[in-house]
Amino acid sequence: MTKGFLIVYTYQGIMRKNDLFFSLILVPLDSIMISGAFLLAYLVRFQFEATALPSVKDLGASEFTAEFIYLIPIWIIIFAFLGLYKINIVGKRISTEAIKVFMAVSTSVLITVIVLFGIRSTEFSRLLLIYMWFFAITLVFLERVIMIMLQRALYKKGVGLKKVILLKNGGKLEQRLENDMSRPNTMGYKLINVYSALEITPQKLAKVIAKEKPDLILQTNTKQSEEKSIAIMRVCLDRGVEFTFVPNLLNIIQTKTELADFFSTPLFIVRGSPLEGWGRMVKRTMDIIGSLIAIILASPFFIIVALAV
Repeated sequence: MTKGFLIVYTYQGIMRKNDLFFSLILVPLDSIMISGAFLLAYLVRFQFEATALPSVKDLGASEFTAEFIYLIPIWIIIFAFLGLYKINIVGKRISTEAIKVFMAVSTSVLITVIVLFGIRSTEFSRLLLIYMWFFAITLVFLERVIMIMLQRALYKKGVGLKKVILLKNGGKLEQRLENDMSRPNTMGYKLINVYSALEITPQKLAKVIAKEKPDLILQTNTKQSEEKSIAIMRVCLDRGVEFTFVPNLLNIIQTKTELADFFSTPLFIVRGSPLEGWGRMVKRTMDIIGSLIAIILASPFFIIVALAV
């Protein structure tokens, strides 16, 4: 095992209901926050500033609702494409969530500009878009922080934890992970048993899974044969259990890696990248979105420039 790093493959089986619940509930909550951002932007622009800064087109409440209500599902779809509803296997970090929210809202505002000005040729206050952008980032981010803190609090209380079985070979890093997962934590994992990776067999593991009902098997033995690792992986997947293991160097070179923080330990999650069928379509879509990142980051400045013209 590389010192200081844990490098793993992750094959996701059935996710804990707690994770799924928190991902699903974000959709209606985001819709409420987006609606709130639209409402605040409307009130600030057309109620509080109407006299000081006259608008090109003064929208009434009903007219404003008709113009903008259909944008909410479009924003939610953009949020989904940018990974705001992704179920993370190592928990969510507030700093990462802040970046995602900023990019998602900025992209959504940019699409709103394209729809209103490019397609529908709607005339209204451009300053309204800046307020929408600001309030949406603020409200959605605050909502995400509250949900992350709530989920972490539930984890500390032992609610919704993933039960983990560790298959190890006695390294120091493994001992640290074992200690961290044995204590109450905010990562959402609970170590329920430890077995020697050299002694465990696929047949024995099948009996262990049936008896202890884990959600995840974490194998950290790099010296185990590929045949045995594949057999153990199949036992896990056939029973709907997530399987995580340390690959050899060849696996790392051939597969994409993603850096994550796992109990303050740098961790590489290595996932396969299927490029057939839906996988290819999703990849192409994400490539297009990725090419717009530079425009996304600059979109608030474009709006400011538009106001000045």
